[in-house]
Amino acid sequence: MKYKELKKHMIVRVTKDDGSSVNVLVLPVTEKDIKNGMNASEAGFCGFRGLWYKGNGTTHKSYGKIYELSLYDNIELVRNNIFGLSKKKLQDILK
Repeated sequence: MKYKELKKHMIVRVTKDDGSSVNVLVLPVTEKDIKNGMNASEAGFCGFRGLWYKGNGTTHKSYGKIYELSLYDNIELVRNNIFGLSKKKLQDILK
């Protein structure tokens, strides 16, 4: 899957430099988010995991880890969207 094919609320698997892979939730990051302190270098789609904070997991404020998806060559679709998943199930997928 290519970066430009990503859509909000997809779950994708990215392969890190060490060969391990992680599942992340695709969410948009805006210039305003970056100005408000989000640790991303540019606006666009980023991957999020570590569902540790309050909220139901549909916004980036619920997550503790961010992955800049434009930096990954190997992106695999895991799930088209998160709708119908409980917060617990989403936490399990994004461990």
